[in-house]
Amino acid sequence: MKILTQFATILAAAGTLALAGCGGGTVSPGEPGGEEQPQIAGTWQAADPEDAFLEFAEPDEEGAGHVSGSDGCNGVQGEYTLEEDTATIERGFGTLKGCMGVDAWLGDASSVVISGDEMTVLDADGEEIGTLSREA
Repeated sequence: MKILTQFATILAAAGTLALAGCGGGTVSPGEPGGEEQPQIAGTWQAADPEDAFLEFAEPDEEGAGHVSGSDGCNGVQGEYTLEEDTATIERGFGTLKGCMGVDAWLGDASSVVISGDEMTVLDADGEEIGTLSREA
């Protein structure tokens, strides 16, 4: 009788595990069968001005990280939160030098959308203000 009870317990546990594996849950990005999380970490360069860039640190488990860079004249920095292909930027301290002949558009960055090796930069109104390319 003891062997029959143990066998029934093992069968019940195996059935529970089998059913748990059949759940209709969602697959997280990065898991087998899920969509790949866009790779934001690294340096993203502007074509104009050539020395404008944003550099994103590797995000933590919650999708948050540090961003820094330059608009070609002034330094920019802050924190970002990555959700799917969009990173929302919370600006921190930066410099405010007068820069003759420099389009300081990158200083207005509020969020970015990643598509492959191109990053679209948006202002606080969600309007596109420029693009950056992943630095090789």
